[in-house]
Amino acid sequence: MNQPKITLTNYPDINDMQEQEKYFSYRIVDNNIIVVIESDRMDMYNAPAFLAMYENSFTHLTFTHAAVDISKLEHVDGTAIGVLMVAIGRMNNRSDRGQIVLISGNEVHRRMLDLVRSKVKVFGDLDEALQYLASQKEPS
Repeated sequence: MNQPKITLTNYPDINDMQEQEKYFSYRIVDNNIIVVIESDRMDMYNAPAFLAMYENSFTHLTFTHAAVDISKLEHVDGTAIGVLMVAIGRMNNRSDRGQIVLISGNEVHRRMLDLVRSKVKVFGDLDEALQYLASQKEPS
């Protein structure tokens, strides 16, 4: 008996999920979204796709605070810095408007954020970030 062939065209969500997993993964922990950037590079070639997937992935979720782990990023160009700032700005504009923090032990990431005068807090690991977020008041 011939079974119909399942293709990505028939199930575009499969393709979207596979694409998204190249860039980031996420989970909700204690009403905080934890986003891990899975790619080792973000540049003008992949940053726009990252931003589009980032936006589409979180619109249906409910969470108060966000922690974004950028520690796997080894190569970041100006476009990627802009995309990170846009993503952070869009998270700040959500109706639940909680805190957003970054996670990275890489000093280059901290200097990069200093250059663009970002006020986003950077923590060395997830536990440290979650401890900080737990101490923050719920937005009103």
